[in-house]
Amino acid sequence: MVSKSNMAKHRKLCGKKKPPKTRK
Repeated sequence: MVSKSNMAKHRKLCGKKKPPKTRK
């Protein structure tokens, strides 16, 4: 699992490449 602060960054990076569909 990723921290909340890290999640925000991760979502932005992933969102640019592909839609946020991978939710574990």
